[in-house]
Amino acid sequence: MPAKAITSAFRGLHTLPERIVRSGTSLILACLVSFGSLAAAEEPNKESEKAFLAAAKLCSSGFENLDSARDALTKAGWNEFEDGPAPAVVSNRVAFSIDETDLPYTVENAYFMAASMLGNSALGPNQPAFVHTDVQLALIGVEEGHQYCAFAGPRWTVYSAIKNGFAGGIRARTNIVSLIIGREDNATIAIALIDLDAFFQALGTTETDSSKKRLFGATFKELLMPANITISPDYKGEHGEAN
Repeated sequence: MPAKAITSAFRGLHTLPERIVRSGTSLILACLVSFGSLAAAEEPNKESEKAFLAAAKLCSSGFENLDSARDALTKAGWNEFEDGPAPAVVSNRVAFSIDETDLPYTVENAYFMAASMLGNSALGPNQPAFVHTDVQLALIGVEEGHQYCAFAGPRWTVYSAIKNGFAGGIRARTNIVSLIIGREDNATIAIALIDLDAFFQALGTTETDSSKKRLFGATFKELLMPANITISPDYKGEHGEAN
């Protein structure tokens, strides 16, 4: 299956709960790669893993409002991230929309889509971000009623998610990224693990103009994380029923 065809299925993640089966169990349609073998090389410290799993569970349940979100995440050990949600959102956008035939466009489009979403869309100004050690969390759409969490961090977060039941579902792999999408309780979970060495090696061999090349410099290399996880709780209508 072409890389573009695989990764296109993982775009627009905050709308996915409206489009997939709500069976309460994971979707098991294909197992194209053993995710565990890709991510098991790193082991987190116990405090980091505990904070990550607590946040993942909170994101799966959803937050009533931003005050409760900040309180719950702070109690779980997270601090607000001064750089805001953009770094995690850009990293997620790259990870879930990689077109191996046009990596410069993948990067450029990720920046554009993140800027559009955070600056020019229906989203308000209150889109907080949090950090714990080297894991970032962007909390999007709480006040707007269609919330999701975007995690960006080291490889161990994928291994931890798999080990703790966040990994059932459709699996796919390209030369650069491995993907999972499935269900956990009342939320959609999407996971992408990028081979950064392969990504930047392939990106470096592409021909593009100098204005685009500036996007691929040191700042982008620090921004792009290997592990990208999006957790989107089911939207509940005005009567509290999941839609």
